[in-house]
Amino acid sequence: MKPIPGKIVVFGQYKTGTTALFTKIRNSLPASEFEPRTLFEPLGYQPEVLDDARWVLAKTILKFVGHPQSVDYESFFRFDRRIYLTRDPRDWLVSAALFICQEKRSVFDDQESTQWVLDYLDRKEAEPQRHPIKELLDYVFALPPSTPLELIAERTRDQQAFCMEIEERLQDNYLRLRYEDFVDERLEHLRNYLELDLDGDVNVGREFAHVRRTCSHSDWKNWLTQEDEQFFRPYFDAYIRRYGYERDWTPNERPRIDPDHGSRFVDRVIHMKRQRLAAQGRG
Repeated sequence: MKPIPGKIVVFGQYKTGTTALFTKIRNSLPASEFEPRTLFEPLGYQPEVLDDARWVLAKTILKFVGHPQSVDYESFFRFDRRIYLTRDPRDWLVSAALFICQEKRSVFDDQESTQWVLDYLDRKEAEPQRHPIKELLDYVFALPPSTPLELIAERTRDQQAFCMEIEERLQDNYLRLRYEDFVDERLEHLRNYLELDLDGDVNVGREFAHVRRTCSHSDWKNWLTQEDEQFFRPYFDAYIRRYGYERDWTPNERPRIDPDHGSRFVDRVIHMKRQRLAAQGRG
C-alpha cells in the first residue's frame, strides 16, 4: 500500500548529517499526485495550499543561542514525522574544526593563514598525539574577528543544551536518530517510523561536495589528545552522558589520520570556496 503523503522534518546541529539524511529521505519519497515540497534550512514553515496533499520535507538547523538568524522551530512541531539527530560531540568537534577553515574569511582568503593551517595538518598527520586540535582552533579563532576559544566552547555547550531543550519540546511523537546509526545504515527504526523503504541514495551533489568528509564515526580517537580532553571534556560531558556516548576519551593506541580527511580535505574545500566566490564576482 502506497504511503499517504505527509510532512517530515529533520532537526539537527550543523555537521551532524542533516544534509545527507535530508537527501536520502527526499530521494526515497514515493511518487504522488503532486511534486514534493522541500525546505532546506528554512527560518520557519509557511503552509501552502497543496501541502496537505503532497510530501513536505524540511531540514532545520538547531543554531546556537543568539544566532543572528532566528528560526521559528515551533512552526515545525506539528509535522507528522519529526527526526532529531545526535552525534558524538568529539567527532563533531573534529569535523567543525576543519569545516570552519573554509567558512572564516581570515583563513580561506589569506594565503599565509591557509598555509599555516595546512602546515599544522601536515604535522598533525605525521604525529597525531603531539598536536592537539585545540592548537588549530586557538589559531583560527585568534584571527580577525577574534574570539577566545573558551567563549566558543561555552557557546557550544549552550547550543548542546538548547538542542536538548528542543528535544524535550518535541515530547513523544518523534524519532531520535544517531548519526552513527545513519552512516552505518542501521535504519530499521527510521524506516518503520517514516513508513518508507529509504532506498534513495545520499549523493548530495556538487553543490554540497564541501560538506562530506569521512561519512564515518569514532575518528575522533585518531585526532584528539589528552590536552584536548582536559579542555573540551567539561563542555561536552552533559551531552555525552545524556545520549549515552562513550565516556572514555582514550585515543587509539596508534592513531592514524588519512590526509584525504585532513590536509587534502581542507585544501580542497578552501579551493572550492575561492572558486565559488570568484564565480560570484566576490573573490
